[in-house]
Amino acid sequence: MIFGLLLATMLFISPSAYSATIEVTGLENGIRPGDVALVTVKSTAHLDWVTGTFDGKKLLFKKEGHFIFTSLVGLPMDKKVGEYRLFLKGSGEKLDIAQTIPVNVKKRDFRVERLKLPKKMVEPGEELLERIRRESQSLNNVKQYISKERFWKGDFIRPVKGRIAGNFGVKRILNGINKNPHSGNDVRAAAGTRIKSPNDGKIIYVNYMYYGGKTVVIDHGHGLSTLYMHLSKIYVNHGQEVKKGQAIGLVGSTGRSTGPHLHWGAYLYGEKVDPASLLGLNVEELFTAESQSEELPQEQLGGN
Repeated sequence: MIFGLLLATMLFISPSAYSATIEVTGLENGIRPGDVALVTVKSTAHLDWVTGTFDGKKLLFKKEGHFIFTSLVGLPMDKKVGEYRLFLKGSGEKLDIAQTIPVNVKKRDFRVERLKLPKKMVEPGEELLERIRRESQSLNNVKQYISKERFWKGDFIRPVKGRIAGNFGVKRILNGINKNPHSGNDVRAAAGTRIKSPNDGKIIYVNYMYYGGKTVVIDHGHGLSTLYMHLSKIYVNHGQEVKKGQAIGLVGSTGRSTGPHLHWGAYLYGEKVDPASLLGLNVEELFTAESQSEELPQEQLGGN
């Protein structure tokens, strides 16, 4: 899992000295467009802060302990294949880091989907177009919101039980007309199925949209938000705090929908990402392994 021994510097704790090392995990195998990865920075010396950028965009890191910081990195679906740069900076009482790391963006193929829908849902009139533009702009403003605090913790859970369609990024042709790629991942579930918040957060958007129907957005902090569309009923209000597993509404078929299902979306620093990739972060497994292997700093070790 470790893809870089990023820094070696000398720490003088006693007359003898040892090399402090930084290990970064999460991107060693590359990343695909639309995916989200958990980047972990672990040091053998105390760090006060870590910050960084990926492809020039700022990342927010959370301090998990004296030696560990984490951040989420995600890519938009249209990111081109190639080598990009993760830049890290950090500092502690006896350690400073500044490192650039190459990251491989791998190819991801998106299939084409052809659907037949009522004409008014594909080619709305001018009056409806004005409503659609307003709703699109208001939702876009919400997607760009970045909380300085991180609300989510531990693993993410499925919002509903059901098969995830795997149609994030699908190129859609509706009634023979090319439309924008599908920006979420549909989950097949019966009407009336409870929808649960996949992690802790705060409700920052509640609306009835022409295309999305009854819609909810949860801010999970540090630039991550999740979107829920086509609900039949909404249980939460704007500004309300929610916990992982808390019901936020029921599956329905409101808006532009061919049947009951949940449209589940996610946004990281304003970019559309695949919400299903949040389920594979294995946050709790990572920190269980880290806590079992972590040793006390030399100055804290006792003896008989």
